[in-house]
Amino acid sequence: MTRDLAAYGVGFVGLGGPGAPEPPPSWPRWTVVQAVGPAGDAPGLDVWDDHARIGMPGVGEFRLDRAARRIELRVGEPWTPEAVLHPGLAPAAAVVAHWMGRATVHAAAVVIGGRVWGLLGEKGAGKSTIAAHLVGLGCALLTDDLLVADRMEGFAGPGAVDLRADVGLELGGHALGVVGNRERWRAALPIGTLSAPLGGWIQLAWTEEATTCEPVDAPGRLAALDHNTMLPPEGAQLLAMADLPMLRFARRQDASQARTDAARLMEVVTAGE
Repeated sequence: MTRDLAAYGVGFVGLGGPGAPEPPPSWPRWTVVQAVGPAGDAPGLDVWDDHARIGMPGVGEFRLDRAARRIELRVGEPWTPEAVLHPGLAPAAAVVAHWMGRATVHAAAVVIGGRVWGLLGEKGAGKSTIAAHLVGLGCALLTDDLLVADRMEGFAGPGAVDLRADVGLELGGHALGVVGNRERWRAALPIGTLSAPLGGWIQLAWTEEATTCEPVDAPGRLAALDHNTMLPPEGAQLLAMADLPMLRFARRQDASQARTDAARLMEVVTAGE
C-alpha cells in the first residue's frame, strides 16, 4: 500500500512505501505524476511566481504548478519509482522549498550529536561516499543530494544514497541502471528523523598531501555556501547558515581509505561539539 512520503519538508502524495516516513498533517502535500512520451529537454531552470520548468538535457523536463501543488515529470523513457524518489525529486523539491521561503543547498547531510552537518563539495568530491560511511559509523542519514533548511532547521530527504559502483558494492548497494545521464548504485539507508537543527558544514576536497581538517573563516564560509545554494535564499538565511562552523576536510583520492577518512572526520566533529 502506498502512502504519502515525507521528504524535504513536504508530503509527496502516494510516493511512500512500507517503512517510509509519513509527513505530519501540517506539511503541504504535492502530487508527482510521470508523463512518458516526447518531452522537451532544453536546459534551464526557470522559476516564476506560479509555475516553474526544469530542463534535463537528453532526459526530459519537470513542470511545476504552484497553485495545484503538482509536479509533472516528462520523460522519453519511464523512470522507476526508486529513480523518481531519488534523484528525481531533488530539483523539483528545491523549487517547492524556494517558494516556501526556505534555503536549498546542494549537499549531503548526516546527523551527528543531534545536529545536522552538511557535506559540501563539487561533483565527484565524495559527498555521498563519506555520508554513507558516516552512517556506517553510527551517524544518521539526513539527505544525499539536497539539504532544505527553514531558518536553522534542516529537513530529511528520501532514505537513499547514490554511489559509484565500487563503493555501492562495498556498502551493500544495488544497481539502478542508468538514471538521468549516468549509471547509479543505490544504498537504502534509514532516515532517523524528519528534521534536526543545523550544526555546521564540512567542505570536502582532494589533496595529494596528508589529510587535513581545518576551520574555514567567515568569508570562506559565506563563499562556500553561496556557491552551493541551488536557488538564492534570503540574505538573513544565508548569513545565519554561514555563521555556523565549517571545516575543510582534504584527503587523498583513495577509495580504500574512505571509511578511515570518515572515522577521522567524525572524531574531529564530535570533539568540537
